[in-house]
Amino acid sequence: MSFVSTQLRWAASLGRPYQVVIAAFVSADLVLIAAYCALKLGWLADPNFHIGDDAVYGELLQYAKLFWVGLGMAWLAWRTSEPICGVLAVLFWGLLLDDGAMLHERWGAAVAGWLSLPSVGGLEGAHVGEIVFLASWVGPLFLIGVGAYRRAGPWARGFGLRMLAVLAVLAGFGVGVDAVHQLVVGAVEVPGLHSLFVLVEEGGEMLVLSVILAIVADRVLAGVPETAVARERRDVTAAAA
Repeated sequence: MSFVSTQLRWAASLGRPYQVVIAAFVSADLVLIAAYCALKLGWLADPNFHIGDDAVYGELLQYAKLFWVGLGMAWLAWRTSEPICGVLAVLFWGLLLDDGAMLHERWGAAVAGWLSLPSVGGLEGAHVGEIVFLASWVGPLFLIGVGAYRRAGPWARGFGLRMLAVLAVLAGFGVGVDAVHQLVVGAVEVPGLHSLFVLVEEGGEMLVLSVILAIVADRVLAGVPETAVARERRDVTAAAA
């Protein structure tokens, strides 16, 4: 309970940039989620409101969020000279590339074929391959992040842990709910069940990524502690000028 209360107090301490960004993007998310529900109920006909498809309104909004989160993390890495922010920038831009180019879908099927991956607990080999492909680059990046965390200062450690917690929730929707979706829908036939899973998985990802964007925007716009390394770099640059 103390950990939860600490995180709630930290969230409450975030400034106006966080409030503005989260209000704007969560509102956009909720509009798209409502439009998806209207589409499934037959009240809308535009397929671009299907949040579970590629290159539709919801997916394009997610691309924009991932790009700006990655850019914000890159700026924080430069501003603070904390490698953990650089690792997070690579992670989010990697997720953008993966989603935009459909890498885990394409390479997941290829990996399943190369390794002759069997179905696991009802998951088809291609879906197992997707998880293997994601783990092949996220896993090493996580280990690099652990090393960066061990060398980080107090601010970066706290920030890194909070980002890890939110990323775990994001993975819960993107990987966990998706796996359950494949298992349940493949085993039973219930009208509307597929659409419900899409709503939970994609809607959850949209909302969590908006929270991440708001947190990063707050740190970028409200300022972060300048580390000793960053101060030394600034002094050297000023002296050279």
